[in-house]
Amino acid sequence: MNEEDEIIARDTLWNLLLCFVALTLFALIYINDPTAAEEHAPHGVIQIETCWRGDIDVDTWARSPGDAPVGYARKDGTVFSLMRDDVGAEGRPDDENCELVIARALPAGAWLVNLHAFSSRVSFPVSVRYRIIMRSNGVTAVLREGAKELRSVGDERTIARFRTDVNGRVVPGSVGDIHEGMRR
Repeated sequence: MNEEDEIIARDTLWNLLLCFVALTLFALIYINDPTAAEEHAPHGVIQIETCWRGDIDVDTWARSPGDAPVGYARKDGTVFSLMRDDVGAEGRPDDENCELVIARALPAGAWLVNLHAFSSRVSFPVSVRYRIIMRSNGVTAVLREGAKELRSVGDERTIARFRTDVNGRVVPGSVGDIHEGMRR
C-alpha cells in the first residue's frame, strides 16, 4: 500500500469514528431529553398504582367525593376509572401483578383508596406496593407511597384517605390511612 492509500484508509476510519461518536451523542441527547415530561407524571389528576407478586387477585378500590367506589365490579365512576385489573399470575411469564386507577377531576371532599384480597391460589400474606400520584394546579407530587400486607382472602386495608378543597388542593393534615371499609 502506498502513502496515498494509507491516508485515504486513515481518513475513512477517522470519519467513521466521528460519525459513530456523533450518532451516539444524538442518541444520548434524545434518550435523556431534559425537556421531556416528568418521569412520574400521572395520566389523570390522580393515578393510583398497586403491584404485588404471586398468584393472588388483589383488587384496588377507590372512592371519590360523592360517588360510589370504583373497582373490579364497577370499573368506571364519575371521577375514577379502573384502567388495569390483574387477577393473578397464572400462565404469565412473570409473577408481577399491577392495577391502575385514574381520576379525571378533583372535586372537593373526602377520598378513599383500599386494597382487597379477592382470591388466592397460593398462601398469604402478600405485600402490595402502592403509589398515589396527584397533579393539582400544575404541580405533580407523590401523595402516598408504601406497602400494605394482606393476610387472607377477604382482607381489606386502607392505603389512603384525604380531603381536597374547592381549588383541588389536599387539605393539610387530612392525609392518612385509618381504615374505612368499602366492601360490604
